[in-house]
Amino acid sequence: MKPVAVSVSACAALSCAGAYQSSVPHNGAPEWGYLYVSGAHPTISIFKLNLVDGTATKVGAATAGTVPSYLAFAPNRKYLYAIDEVDQSRIFAFIVDPASGSLREINEQMTGGAGAPHLAVHPSGRWLVVAHYDSSIVTVHPLAPDGAVGKALDTRQPGKSAHQAVFASGGRFVFIPCLGSNLVAQYRFEDGKLVPNDPPFVTVRGGPRHMAFDPHERFAYVLGELENVITSFRYDAGRGTLSEPQTLPTIEPGGSREETAHVAVHPSGRFLYVSNGNDNSIAIFSIDEGTGRLQKLGYERGMIGFPRDFTIDPRGAHLIVANRDLASVVIFRIDPANGMLSRVGPPIPVPVSPQFVGVLPAL
Repeated sequence: MKPVAVSVSACAALSCAGAYQSSVPHNGAPEWGYLYVSGAHPTISIFKLNLVDGTATKVGAATAGTVPSYLAFAPNRKYLYAIDEVDQSRIFAFIVDPASGSLREINEQMTGGAGAPHLAVHPSGRWLVVAHYDSSIVTVHPLAPDGAVGKALDTRQPGKSAHQAVFASGGRFVFIPCLGSNLVAQYRFEDGKLVPNDPPFVTVRGGPRHMAFDPHERFAYVLGELENVITSFRYDAGRGTLSEPQTLPTIEPGGSREETAHVAVHPSGRFLYVSNGNDNSIAIFSIDEGTGRLQKLGYERGMIGFPRDFTIDPRGAHLIVANRDLASVVIFRIDPANGMLSRVGPPIPVPVSPQFVGVLPAL
């Protein structure tokens, strides 16, 4: 089937690409990669993404179980892992074809838990950690050299409704936001085992769902799904602990509450973005370089309908939003001077209820 291109006009593309090339350092990043979108439909959609001008071309698809709600990439960019968020959750392991972005299944593995919404690969590529919302457990799985995923070798219960797993400090620590317990569990990661840190958790208000670190790992940011808040922390990279919280709202007074979904820090460390589901917005914050504290800059709402997930490309040039209620993906160009967003082309249609969007840079 002939690929379907989705792009901005040629004139606008050339103009914006030139502006980007003159204002944002390339840092050796490739000029293209693959964009993967998944969610409540068995299909994983695959696009080739131009990282310079933000245009995307549909190149294929794969299937993974019933609800492949989140994906994770191996550090070597050779493997992709999908979590099937069902009562008996499964991990699907794929090998990525570097020439086409296509996926070939390696194996699948039961996690031993229920309703898993997130998974993360250790920086070494040797382990994978899965957070389970329904069964409130976290499991650690070994990864073979060929990318295959093995049975769980460690299981912990950090708190109620574990929603995400985040590695930090080169993989020496793991953090688990637990929405139902208003805490983020703090673990040391030792040879495939989760060891409670001291202290074992930090309290966070509002139903902590997702979190992110700044590029230099001096600060951490935890969003509260149920109260539409973002809490900034100082991060001790040596001890793997969070401290000195400060909380701000992610919506304006009177905005549509709940369902704040994802948070990400720009590669420059200067800006932070939060998706507000019911508010149909991406909130944009500046980050104080010295303190890590946030200041709200504004919102983006154009062509956004319940933004469940989003990602920032590896060049820091584009922010890509998965619209759950519009069954689409929309690409925005990031202004490197002020962090604000401007849309690139029309929305890209994808299967119903997309819940993950991620970019895998070309090898």
